[in-house]
Amino acid sequence: MSKINQLREALEQELGQQGSNPLTRLSWLASRAEEYVGRWVGFSELPHTSFPSLISNDFFSLIQVTAEIIASEFEKIQTDDHIMELWRSFEIELGRIAGMDRKSDTSQFVLKIEQFRIELLKRTRKHHH
Repeated sequence: MSKINQLREALEQELGQQGSNPLTRLSWLASRAEEYVGRWVGFSELPHTSFPSLISNDFFSLIQVTAEIIASEFEKIQTDDHIMELWRSFEIELGRIAGMDRKSDTSQFVLKIEQFRIELLKRTRKHHH
């Protein structure tokens, strides 16, 4: 089994423990994604880190796998445009970084996943009250 599939399987297993509420599941995934982005950005800021090694490291793979799972979770729910826009802008940023050949500013990468997670958290709280 490839490394990516192992990562995906582990994540999906954990996701299974979050219950069946789509918003709760998405919130949990968004938190994971934000954590991985944070760690990856930390790596990217270390001196002597080559860009190719950043794109091929486990944290970047985890970000990509988490993004794929989030996209498939979205297919299961009806959601409003605002939260989809926030998600798409993160996906665009992820694609931009994956397609780059050198280090560049990652602040938008961090900001976009944070905005998405915070918005989801608001919805999840509303949903519970």
